[in-house]
Amino acid sequence: MNCPLPVFAHERAIIGQRLAPESVVPGRNAAFVRGLFGDTKIPRSQTKVRQDVLAWTKNPVTIPCAVYCFGLDNARFLRSLGYDPVVLHRTGVVNFRGALRRRRSAINNWGVNLFRHKLVIWQAALQDYDEIVWLDWDCRPLRTLPTDFWQTVTSRAAEMQATIRCYRRPKCPWRRGTNRHWIPSAAWVYLRGRTIADRLLFCHDLMPRQTEEVAMAAASDLLYGGWRGPQHWVDVGQEPYCVLIRGQHRPPLVPLFRPS
Repeated sequence: MNCPLPVFAHERAIIGQRLAPESVVPGRNAAFVRGLFGDTKIPRSQTKVRQDVLAWTKNPVTIPCAVYCFGLDNARFLRSLGYDPVVLHRTGVVNFRGALRRRRSAINNWGVNLFRHKLVIWQAALQDYDEIVWLDWDCRPLRTLPTDFWQTVTSRAAEMQATIRCYRRPKCPWRRGTNRHWIPSAAWVYLRGRTIADRLLFCHDLMPRQTEEVAMAAASDLLYGGWRGPQHWVDVGQEPYCVLIRGQHRPPLVPLFRPS
């Protein structure tokens, strides 16, 4: 399902261009990563998300990020703000399944959830880096990061780290009872190695209309033999030490990031 579509000859020069050197974390093959996707048929991607991008440029604490995007229009918008994005596809929303008809929907397009684009960005970024921290555009640092930030997140055994939280509505249909409500947040995600990216896309292939967060929950359940509760999520090192998110199981003592 993750197959690129043909691009025009004059577009090949900018599709898949490499990252600016300042995006790399000094001393290690790692990067903070952000991404942009969506088109005019999804108004939120043109209003709220772009407002978040503009707000990030004005945040008092900034972090150099590698930026990936889908869509030439999104690439032009990012370049107007000084970013040098890696363009993964000429369209803002990719027809991953080759379906004939696109129904009007802000979430599911051609039968695939919009946030599959985020999983593909993670896969692309992990081709360029050994480890990444994904940040949604509305997830901003609260203070200057400590010098041992990367050493701390890497020292944890889990190859995927994300804040676990409980939703009011069930999110994971393969679980039972209240366990269906627990799901990781995709606003801040640490990933290490190419295997985890492939596993996430595999899980999303099984339920393409679900969000990237549901794919993250399924990948974790496969890795650890099922859902064993939020405390187990913490015990195996999947809970970040520095992210403050509403509804999370264990808030950090000194948060470094917080989504709006």
